Amino acid sequence: PDRIEILLGVGSMTVPRSSVEKVEMASPEQNRAIRNQWKTRYLLHEDYVPAGMENIARLLTAARDARDTARQAGSAHAADMKHESSLLARLERLRSELIRVSKRMQNASRTSSPAAYNAMVLEYNNLYAAYTVGIHELAEFRAKHPAPSDRFSFYLDSLDALRRAYESALVLPDSGQDADRARFLDRVARIIEDYSRDFSTTAVRSEHSESGIIVAVTVNDSTTGRFLLDTGAAVMTLTEQFARRLNLDTSSLPAIDIVLADGAQASARAVILPSVQVGSARCEHVEAAVIAQQPAPDIDGLLGMSFLRNFAFRIDPSSGQVTLTQFAPR
Repeated sequence: PDRIEILLGVGSMTVPRSSVEKVEMASPEQNRAIRNQWKTRYLLHEDYVPAGMENIARLLTAARDARDTARQAGSAHAADMKHESSLLARLERLRSELIRVSKRMQNASRTSSPAAYNAMVLEYNNLYAAYTVGIHELAEFRAKHPAPSDRFSFYLDSLDALRRAYESALVLPDSGQDADRARFLDRVARIIEDYSRDFSTTAVRSEHSESGIIVAVTVNDSTTGRFLLDTGAAVMTLTEQFARRLNLDTSSLPAIDIVLADGAQASARAVILPSVQVGSARCEHVEAAVIAQQPAPDIDGLLGMSFLRNFAFRIDPSSGQVTLTQFAPR
């Protein structure tokens, strides 16, 4: 053959036969130098895995793949959010118009100018219908284009698995690969640190009661209340008392039917809250419902999935902490 393959013990290379003058066996010192050069080269290219580090390498690959998937999903979701913003802006305009027309109707006289009053009623009914349709359109859009929280959570879980394996490897007994393993683990540590910056995490104290887990929630950057954390509630709910503390006028807004935790139906007023915050975890334009019923004594509402779906959240019963983690790549 015109080309020959030379096995080096740390890999192989194929060269033209005409370029080979002679083949000599390397001395032990030369062999070690070749091996060290090869290992260093592949360490720099993130391909070399020291003996005993195969599981970490596998978890590193899984975390890298999960990160790529999460970033792609995040980019697609950002495009969806632009359309959602236009729906929200339209709803806010309709809400303002509903309140304006409702106040005009309250101050108008049916008898002195029935034509003008009837025109206001017609305008109010049209706005009411448009707002109701808009609320349903927003709910349908969010149902069809949910935040890809499952992919974000999978990435977070993959990173946690890699971190645990890395921490375990730090206490492994020596296996004759000290220098190689140290370089490899140092690279893994830098990757974990870099990937961790993709997440924003806040931990808050919670209170456990017979009704469930209670956390402090700040709404519209102004008013803080005690809310039950409820993953079974599709939307966040507020009591009428808390809505009044917010100076939230819901009297002119459409009524909707919601199902409570006990299966009973209740009438509520649909609203979009400008902001909801737990610790440093914050969401804007959060769907909510104002209800007359109080979930439990001294409770201002339910912190439902219209807020929680944006986070991976964990509850530590021993410390009483609720941890909310959001995918927020730089």
